[in-house]
Amino acid sequence: MFADVLILQPKSGQDQVLTYHVPEHTAGVEGGRLVVVPLKQHKKRGLVLRVFDERPAVRANIKPVESVLDEWMSLTSTGLEIAIWLSEYYVCSLNKAVSLFLPPAMRQKEKEIEVFVAGSREPFEHLLLGKMEEDILSLLKEEGAATRERISRCFGPDVKQSLEFLSKNRLIELQRKIIPPKTEKKTGRNGLPAERMDSRRPEVLNCEQQLVFDKIYSSIIKRETKKWLLFGVAGSGKTEIYLRVMEEILKLGRQVLYLVPEIALTPQVASLLLGSFGEKVAVLHSGMSGGERFDEWLRIRKGEARIVLGPRSAVFSPFTDLGLIIIDEEHENTYKQNEPDPRYDARKVALELADRFRALLVMGSATPSLLSFKLALQGNYELLRLQTRAASRPLPEVTIIDMKKDRREGNGGIFSSYLQEALKKVVAQGEQAILFMNRRGFHTFLLCRECGKTMNCPRCSISLTYHRSGNSILCHYCGYKRAVPVRCPLCGSHFLNYYGTGTERVAQELERFLPGIRYARMDADTTKTKGSHTRILKEFQQKKSQVLIGTQMVAKGLDFPGVTLVGIINADALLNIPDYQGAERAYQLMAQVAGRAGRGKIKGEVIIQAYSTENYVYPAVARHDYEAFFKKEIEDRRVLKYPPFYHLVRILVSGTEEKKVMERVDYLSKMLKIKIGTNVEVDTEIIGPAPAPLYLLKGRCRHHLLLKGKRLERLQELAAAVRETTKKLSLEPRVIIDVEPQNLL
Repeated sequence: MFADVLILQPKSGQDQVLTYHVPEHTAGVEGGRLVVVPLKQHKKRGLVLRVFDERPAVRANIKPVESVLDEWMSLTSTGLEIAIWLSEYYVCSLNKAVSLFLPPAMRQKEKEIEVFVAGSREPFEHLLLGKMEEDILSLLKEEGAATRERISRCFGPDVKQSLEFLSKNRLIELQRKIIPPKTEKKTGRNGLPAERMDSRRPEVLNCEQQLVFDKIYSSIIKRETKKWLLFGVAGSGKTEIYLRVMEEILKLGRQVLYLVPEIALTPQVASLLLGSFGEKVAVLHSGMSGGERFDEWLRIRKGEARIVLGPRSAVFSPFTDLGLIIIDEEHENTYKQNEPDPRYDARKVALELADRFRALLVMGSATPSLLSFKLALQGNYELLRLQTRAASRPLPEVTIIDMKKDRREGNGGIFSSYLQEALKKVVAQGEQAILFMNRRGFHTFLLCRECGKTMNCPRCSISLTYHRSGNSILCHYCGYKRAVPVRCPLCGSHFLNYYGTGTERVAQELERFLPGIRYARMDADTTKTKGSHTRILKEFQQKKSQVLIGTQMVAKGLDFPGVTLVGIINADALLNIPDYQGAERAYQLMAQVAGRAGRGKIKGEVIIQAYSTENYVYPAVARHDYEAFFKKEIEDRRVLKYPPFYHLVRILVSGTEEKKVMERVDYLSKMLKIKIGTNVEVDTEIIGPAPAPLYLLKGRCRHHLLLKGKRLERLQELAAAVRETTKKLSLEPRVIIDVEPQNLL
């Protein structure tokens, strides 16, 4: 029997598949199993892709598989199928795709050690062995193998001559072995939050919820495989429907995957799931230690955990009988991986999983992605609607404040007079508020009034943000940090001014007109430590803080009945993004954060501050009219030939030398034009090459081009040609392929 084995190099862009003989003693070798194989003078871990009986037509001696790793370390058959699909769909190496499915312990480079083992000869009677030589042979006979360090610890440091003598006479041999990863689970170690938030559930569903649940339940009873888009306004009770559907799937003995867009949502959802399902829940996310992730992975693999909760990477959990996939806030672009390869979309992977497991797929959002809503209207997904809030509570009233007018009336601060009065009223009445500012730091840039230059990161084409807490200016892309300069580094002037607003400044301004206010800040600076998300949200839930200031972490999925006011400080910043999806993301963010207000007994209010109030996005947000926004935006996309009518593939070239970057991107562009020209593909075009909007990032110059066309398969073929071409070129400059990109910066 023979096996094709992928040599595991998780970070490699190249794949090496070799054929090995499968000896009788290596039982259990099948597709998906991890094995140890010889490669030149080393031992390597490998993944069995397939097993077959007929010997390949080669004269060379086919080396044998050395050993098979623990069964629990293997990929499931479905996991292997999805990994192969992933590498083809996103045009990346199989190694990088496979690494997503491996347990955390196996994603690291293997540790190889040298050990002595008993040799191929028995000692001759005439060969005089000293006591140390006899003791070494006895040790190897008893333990099978031992390192030089182990032998030295047993018999002292003077073993070198004895080892050389035994090796010379082939009584012992030096071999290389891989240290297997530890597979035992530590008691009491898991990724569940140490502190849990209050999680009460309603006893009954309202009429709308019951109607939606009944439709999904009918599919469960009939064993139908369906995909649903649950379009429900914020606060309509989508989560309770998820939980009741989960209960029915668990009764059938099947598994559930519950995806959330980011870690910030995990504490509240985890508390809710744990309160309902207890130890059946496993949590996976990047904020956990490697050991915690491994233990949860093992619980899922062994079937001990029936529910998996996490952000996008949880989609690669080792499921064996997946019955339901829930994608909460399905519109979020954080489901798309931007760095590194594979640049997958967890929603697309979930669709593949649902098909292969014949599982139900439920996607929910108050502001669905344009693609999902279009597919639902076309009948690709079944559309379910929740048009009113649970308990018949009204949607919040939205007020758009024209900041130009407010400034003309003498208010020069970041809070409009209207928002200030609303905050004072909320605090006086013991209610709560959320202030949304999608930038962290104090000021967003530092400008010299003498020469007009801003203080930019030397490694990125982005301005440095002033952080008052450390009196420093910081790059939010590469982490570059320096003390605030006294003089302009370019002209030497003292006339340095701060501009722009971040969450730190919002907090200071709030304290200025509301002295002693109890507030919490939630952004990347305040959530660095483990458990910080849960701590901040729990304190806000317990009303230890009256105002929650935050970036987009506070815009999604949070449910606090005490919040009656939401303020969006600088809405214009959401719209001024050089991306065709800018308006869609701005609408979604504003509508989502607005949905946090008025979930309790008191009606909520939302105040949006903007300068360009004439933009069509604002009236749609104010009226809670997603479908009006959809009609306008989808028509613009159709006219401009952008997704979801056309597909995109981005080819990004980056390097430290601008000339070489430009040469490579031009070379690839010419190659693609020749390929497109020979096939006369009128619906396939190349946009660019051109400098990327974020031209310099982490010291690397970046140029890109876009492939656009109606047939994604054709674009993937062209991208595959780019990949094959770059294999023959030097590693630098680097070429990145992003299929269906969500970020064009």
